[in-house]
Amino acid sequence: MGTDATRLVDNGDSYVDRASGQDVWTIGNAGIAFTLSLNRDRGLIAQQLISPDIADNWLAGTTDATAQAEVTINGTTRALNGRNFQYEGTDATARGSGVELLVRYRADDVHAEIVRHYACYAGAPVIETWITYTPLDGRTIEVANLSAFDLTVRLGTVRWVTGLQTPAENGGTFTLTTTDLDDGQSMALGSSGRATEQALPWFMIDVDTPDDALFGGILWQGAWALNLSRKGDAIRAAIGMPPFATSSLSPIETPHAYFGVTGGSTTEASEATRAFVMASLRQGRPYAPLVTYNTWFSYGTAVDEESMKAEIESAADLGVELFVLDAGWYPASADPTDYTTGIGVWEADEDRFPSGLAALSDLAHERGMRFGLWVEPERVDIATVGRAGLAKERWLATTNGRYDPSRSNAEAPAAQLCFASPEVRKWVIERLTALIDQVHPDYLKWDNNFWVNCNRSGHSHGAADGNFAHNLGLQSVLGELRARYPDLLIENCSGGGNRIEPGMLAWSDSAWMDDRSEAAPHVRHNLEGLSVVMPPPALLSFVFGGEWHGDGEASDLSLAFRSRMPGMLGATWRGSDLSEADRLGIRREVNIYKELRDTMSDASAQLLTPQVSGEDAGGWDVLQETSAASAGSVLFAFENPGASPRITVRPQGLRPDVLFEIVSVDVGSLGQATGAELAQDGVEIVSSPRTHGHVLELRPISDLAASAQR
Repeated sequence: MGTDATRLVDNGDSYVDRASGQDVWTIGNAGIAFTLSLNRDRGLIAQQLISPDIADNWLAGTTDATAQAEVTINGTTRALNGRNFQYEGTDATARGSGVELLVRYRADDVHAEIVRHYACYAGAPVIETWITYTPLDGRTIEVANLSAFDLTVRLGTVRWVTGLQTPAENGGTFTLTTTDLDDGQSMALGSSGRATEQALPWFMIDVDTPDDALFGGILWQGAWALNLSRKGDAIRAAIGMPPFATSSLSPIETPHAYFGVTGGSTTEASEATRAFVMASLRQGRPYAPLVTYNTWFSYGTAVDEESMKAEIESAADLGVELFVLDAGWYPASADPTDYTTGIGVWEADEDRFPSGLAALSDLAHERGMRFGLWVEPERVDIATVGRAGLAKERWLATTNGRYDPSRSNAEAPAAQLCFASPEVRKWVIERLTALIDQVHPDYLKWDNNFWVNCNRSGHSHGAADGNFAHNLGLQSVLGELRARYPDLLIENCSGGGNRIEPGMLAWSDSAWMDDRSEAAPHVRHNLEGLSVVMPPPALLSFVFGGEWHGDGEASDLSLAFRSRMPGMLGATWRGSDLSEADRLGIRREVNIYKELRDTMSDASAQLLTPQVSGEDAGGWDVLQETSAASAGSVLFAFENPGASPRITVRPQGLRPDVLFEIVSVDVGSLGQATGAELAQDGVEIVSSPRTHGHVLELRPISDLAASAQR
């Protein structure tokens, strides 16, 4: 902005400046600077978006900054400027570990105040943005066109990640995808249901000259829409909500979105997103990637007190840190695959758990583990509806009168609760808190196995905004849980990863990626795709009992475990089925994971090879994870059938003047090299007769530049 700027607020390295005597503001930190101004109509214009290290403006010409050149209130659409609204000024203030710039408008004719928010946090080269619409004079307002941002930026290669339900012919689950748009070409991504059914709400545009990238997304668990369109040497990127209108007597806050600039690799974008999530959403709350045992894939609902006590003892012996009792602890069906019968009762089956669930929780704690419990608060068994103290029929979500659009109501076994209703949210919170206070779990697996966009009347929403209202209600319930139980760990599970996006990390601590948690290459494929956007220590998958058994090369216990180690290591088996050799091998791999975890708990990831594409894919896949605090890295390298016996990979993002010791978890020290040498010469990884899963640590042992100065 120049030396004549006035600093309005700062916090760490984040700040808001105002150009002296001008309506021009810059919000940023050491890694990003975003400059806005008012035009002659007092409409908000974006002037510049840069990384100070590169200084090339990402904005392609003067553009509206964040998608509100127009707003629609009470059915009237008009430009957001001083001609149509009263401009009330700006405020700059501290926000958590960062700063916030607020730009205010008012319209008395539609009885509303509109505030645009921009936030930036220390250490994260990211701008967060959202809009608040506040009704005035006690009147209801209706708002439509809930856009997040709309930026016209330099031309580059578009990168994005497919969703959980993407079919194989369109790329398959969680695939990092590259697109180069032709002039005049557009592409649309989004979801009409849960956030990550078809794609992650994230994109990246990178250019070769200079080597930098822009990335962005929306922090939202439900429906969203992204449009990328090329015109000449620019791409317009617009992200927000699908078309609908919503009404309220209370303030309406749009989903928060974010955009950032960084170097041109996905490594730097991943690290920037990690830092932003930690500062903005988690407010410094660390991850807890515990070694986790889960009952579902080994027992289904066929769980009881005796078998679970034995499994707790077995898990503790193997070094497990968190024991999770999955579905079936309530009065369930005799069919072990039926987890729907009985949900919504919220009480343990007294016949199968005569001592209650608290006895299992106490036993896990006595054995040095934490205890977790599966819940599905957004869905109930139809057979429980109407019972005293349980869900009421009027609470159930419907689409065009049906609980499930694919079948009649008489055939539907369960229904979704509509969280738009305050009455529903109150009941769910009461049931959850009663369960938590009775059982004392340390961890909740919050599942969501069914979804409809509710358009039922009388549900505190209209015909088109049921998705929006439910997800606001979900945030409210999760926020209440977080406030009441600040130490409770929550797993985000949605029939697998149907809403596995950064926004959920405000309330949850881990994310179940996919109900298909085998074979090992499929799990690594998911980890390699998702870790571009999601912090690796939050990504949970399971080793299945016995999957390492086989003849010759197929017998590889280390490969099975190490394929899950880049994320949160989980397991599911019957302990009685494990041989003593299995147990020895499991203990060894669990100990390796625990030793690596200090490096990985604050790590961001970089794929050093193509993403593994399938169980029979030839070649190697190698994922690097680098700690933000220690600067150390871990290389996870996997030799697929048909691969050459050795590969040389060049780690990225290492500090060039730091000397690293290269340590194999199987062989020990392999020598030393500086970060610069490793980036230039690489690390050679050689096939081993012991395992096709290789883990190498790059341990920083001295800072050569600092030593020379001393």
